[in-house]
Amino acid sequence: MPTYLDRDISGSGNDSLSGAHVLYLVLHLTSLGPEVRQPTFADSDSIMRAGWFAFGDTLSVIGSARPYWREAVWINFEDILWTPDPSTNGSQALDLVATLFRWHLGPGTAGHVYVYGL
Repeated sequence: MPTYLDRDISGSGNDSLSGAHVLYLVLHLTSLGPEVRQPTFADSDSIMRAGWFAFGDTLSVIGSARPYWREAVWINFEDILWTPDPSTNGSQALDLVATLFRWHLGPGTAGHVYVYGL
């Protein structure tokens, strides 16, 4: 299984994926900034206000080619495993067609992200 993206992230940014069929994303936050909050003391690994990430693709469906983005995925844990939502019942692995990745992490928050694909 190829790795489409393997990098440290902080602040805001975007990157191109080396493939187009995303199977899953793994994100580990290496530092939490001062805006990150723990919503309840009952769940020590649950956080809020850390940031978000989104997948996208460049399309030419309305005029010239431009990036189109899927809804943001909010980072609610220090360690995230994200997979596409099921949309078929086939016997093949679920994947998401995406060639772009973008993120925003709050001030002082940093992490490392891996995106794996077919």
